[in-house]
Amino acid sequence: MFGNHNLLTDGAQTEGVVLDSNMTHQESKMKVQIAVKFDDGEKAEFTEVLTNYYVPKGQGLKGLTDKTVIPISFRTGMKIPVRYDPNNHKHVAVDVPALHQRRLQAYTEGKNALRAQAEASLDS
Repeated sequence: MFGNHNLLTDGAQTEGVVLDSNMTHQESKMKVQIAVKFDDGEKAEFTEVLTNYYVPKGQGLKGLTDKTVIPISFRTGMKIPVRYDPNNHKHVAVDVPALHQRRLQAYTEGKNALRAQAEASLDS
């Protein structure tokens, strides 16, 4: 039913948990081992090579430029978004667009909080 092309747009959504991660021979890539528990109780593990940073399109996003680099760490126990074929649990992949969106939100919130803290220190 699903090929890799449709999995990220049409696949069911769930959360995976990082079991392990290691650098690959490329500095910017991580080999990430992920576990998933599906709604029916079945569990699966898979490995995916992921980039350990995200460069968002800065246009229209306050405080971001096209050169902003947001690091992504893959720590053991970290939950990450996953997509899968509900009819075939062997077709599973990290939902990279959703992962990037989470990191962008966390980055933006953190940056805004630090700026507010810095501005508040002017008044003290």
